[in-house]
Amino acid sequence: QEQQQQQQLGNGLEAEHLDSRNQLAAQPKLSPAEVKRLEDESFQKFAFNEYRSSQLSLHRSIPDARNARCRTQQHDLAALPTTTVIICFVNEAWSALFRTLWSVLDRSPPSLLKEVILLDDASDAEWLQQRLEQEMASLPSKVKLVRSKKRLGLIRARLLGASHATGDVLTFLDSHCEANVGWLEPLLAWIAVDRRRVVCPSIDMIGARDMMYSSSGGSSRGTFHWTLDFTWEFAPRGPGETIIDPIKSPTMAGGLFAIDREYFYEIGSYDNLMDGWGGENLEMSFRIWQCGGQLHIIPCSRVGHIFRDRHPYEIPNSTINETFLRNSLRLAEVWMDEYKDIVYDIRPRGKTYDFGDVTERKALRKRLKCKPFQWFMDNVVPGKFVPNHDAVKYKGQLKNGVNWCLDKGASSLFYPCHPLGTPSNNQAFWFTKFNEIRQVWDVCLTHMQGTLRLGPCGPSSRNWVMASDKNSPIQVGNDQCLEGSNSALRVVPCVDGKPEQLWTWTGVLNA
Repeated sequence: QEQQQQQQLGNGLEAEHLDSRNQLAAQPKLSPAEVKRLEDESFQKFAFNEYRSSQLSLHRSIPDARNARCRTQQHDLAALPTTTVIICFVNEAWSALFRTLWSVLDRSPPSLLKEVILLDDASDAEWLQQRLEQEMASLPSKVKLVRSKKRLGLIRARLLGASHATGDVLTFLDSHCEANVGWLEPLLAWIAVDRRRVVCPSIDMIGARDMMYSSSGGSSRGTFHWTLDFTWEFAPRGPGETIIDPIKSPTMAGGLFAIDREYFYEIGSYDNLMDGWGGENLEMSFRIWQCGGQLHIIPCSRVGHIFRDRHPYEIPNSTINETFLRNSLRLAEVWMDEYKDIVYDIRPRGKTYDFGDVTERKALRKRLKCKPFQWFMDNVVPGKFVPNHDAVKYKGQLKNGVNWCLDKGASSLFYPCHPLGTPSNNQAFWFTKFNEIRQVWDVCLTHMQGTLRLGPCGPSSRNWVMASDKNSPIQVGNDQCLEGSNSALRVVPCVDGKPEQLWTWTGVLNA
């Protein structure tokens, strides 16, 4: 009942502050069609429903997403380090930016919050010019605005923000978040025990369409695909551990984390030759673990985040795909040793791609006496599938005799084959020694109860039989074959020589 009441208060207009209710009452009532038009326009502009967001109080209540046991924890605030919260933004919506800010101010113990730095990465939006300057005059003195004269990109913007920080701990947040009740104390308490701990809150979801706050559950940890994309996985618990204990996480999402300020610089802060955004989170994650630190997710710390399905801003002098590739190659060259060959096999154009000079980062690794990537594989992600020559029989696009391919992105899982050389995660697969048809984002083709789908890899996906990589049927069960025709993929009785049932691996990945 308590959670239901909190849900009602946190996600509806019922919990709006008086000033917000009066403001809403003074507005003319719009028709549903007009509201939808405004919502669609704001979604197109910001990649979330900014119109709906603007109707909600900047101080709205949200459900306390913590486990009940977290709410009884007591922290000695005098024994905890202080923090500087750094919020980088570029052309962020006013409501999202200031709800992030006010959630931090409203829900952080004043003695722990040394300052909040709003780092403007050269925004040109009208509402972030004079209006923002005027707003700063009414904010608490611990809120500071730092503006970059030129566009830096997230990585370098965070470095600029950190250079202005004076708190013991740096806490980085995205500019479209909401800090929940008691979010800060557990982060700082875990760092206070060992300054080499880097910590992340459990990230809850704020709906991009409806702005509803919902709990993530808090039982996931970060990991990675061999494309060097970040992903989540279930976090197994060890003997004696409870659901509120910190979770050792191989990687972090990168948008929300806290780190001792001196330790941040000791282990190399960010690779400042990375561009824009993307890849820096895995680089920092590998570096933390390999160089003697630890990375944890704190279930008792909850922060909501608006997850957008696209980026409503441009990357300086590039695109998100190009910066991600460049940054990923830099981290592979410095931290992954022989495992970098897997990255180049998946992304062959990286072999001739200019990723810049990594001499300084390699010298950092040597100076810190960091462990090899094999240590990371053995101790941080033991059992992770490694797509090397021993594990992979065939690879590439999987196409049949009518030149259609298995495709992760198609609802039917079947799509015309992309021309060779066209980068595409969706048509990049392995046929493994476990008889799996495995996509490079670690999902496997499964056939259960007459249905084909891409899902978790495991025993139910290890039943495909293929005699060779050229013009061969793929069998599953007794005299049943994989067939693709008329934009549909299905399992049907085998027919010798039928082109729709004869499959070939191209032998080249190009994700």
